[in-house]
Amino acid sequence: MYESIKIHTQSVRKSVRMKVKLRLDKKGNKGYYYLDAFEGYYIDPDTGKKKAKRHRETLGIYRILKPKGPVDRMHNKKMKSLAEEILSNRNAEYIQNKFGLVNHEKKDMLFLDYFESYISQKNSSINDLQVFDIVKNHLIKFNGRGTRIQDVDYKFCKNFAQYLMSVSKQTGKPLSSSTMDSYYKKFQLVLKEIVKEKILPNNPAKDVNILPKVIHKERVFLNDEELKKLIDTPLEQINLKKFFLLSCFTGLRHSDCKKLKWKDVKEIAGQFNESATEVLPTTYEIKVTMQKTKSHITIPVTEDCMKVLGERKGEDDYVITGLKYSARANSLIELWGYKAGLKKKLTPHIARHTFATRFIRESKDVYTLMHLLGHKDISTTQTYLHLVDEEKRKQMDKLENLM
Repeated sequence: MYESIKIHTQSVRKSVRMKVKLRLDKKGNKGYYYLDAFEGYYIDPDTGKKKAKRHRETLGIYRILKPKGPVDRMHNKKMKSLAEEILSNRNAEYIQNKFGLVNHEKKDMLFLDYFESYISQKNSSINDLQVFDIVKNHLIKFNGRGTRIQDVDYKFCKNFAQYLMSVSKQTGKPLSSSTMDSYYKKFQLVLKEIVKEKILPNNPAKDVNILPKVIHKERVFLNDEELKKLIDTPLEQINLKKFFLLSCFTGLRHSDCKKLKWKDVKEIAGQFNESATEVLPTTYEIKVTMQKTKSHITIPVTEDCMKVLGERKGEDDYVITGLKYSARANSLIELWGYKAGLKKKLTPHIARHTFATRFIRESKDVYTLMHLLGHKDISTTQTYLHLVDEEKRKQMDKLENLM
């Protein structure tokens, strides 16, 4: 299984053929994906013989060589798709970086003009677009509007990072490490698109490493006992209770819960099981396109979750009506948690963490969880494995203290 590309360009005098192949390294019942890039030949100075110049990149993902069921086959399908996406990206990078193919027509374009055009065409959440707008305003404060794309080099990117480190909030405090990281990544995304359009040969922002390391806050989640307390505790604002518990059972973000309609909640009639001579129970699932990532996902829904949602209404009716994201809504959720006797400060993020932790505790399937949560990086999802292991250690410590 491989893809090859053949390049003809005025900057290269003769036809150059370069191949990047997707290969498997078989170990037991797993085949680990890696990229094998052939970059041409060179003369070995010691032997004087011609040798192939190759580069191998391990992707860190695998396929199950002898799948035993639908779960294994679904895993293989996802991993193949991910590997082929990486292959496609590497091919593009090789073309741009190795052969310097550049779109000279747009190099004189003002960087801020391109930035604004990128934002206007990006189909993102309101929160995401607001962050892009903040970054744009910081770029204007940093260097005005007169910078051309061709002038955005390593020095420019490094100076912008230093500028972010010097910025103060309205409170007088500096930006947090996570905020600086978020702003700089948005800046990088625009430059990545510029490289993709072959306006610049490479992304000058990716080699800047002077921003402080992001300090990740501890991920708080609810255990089963705490979740039951919330279910049993009334909240006058029914829509907020529905939203929070729906997120606990499905991992859906606020933006996705808000636009969820009853037609997205599918009822699957029970099938007759011949081997057990009985009719299997009716099951439910939610089909939704995530607003933030545009990923199409299907989430199995439990009976407990359906009870939370209440009586089914018209297909075009919203499952949760009047749901708005606000500081007041967050405060009401927080107070609801204290009313339920929880010692944890309840936030919308805790609901997603609760779903992820419960899912990984039962299945250990990190790749499926990555898909359900809409994560782009598997390392983000793997943090939930550590949470589950840590919770197990805490429970074992309690057992030891009984002696």
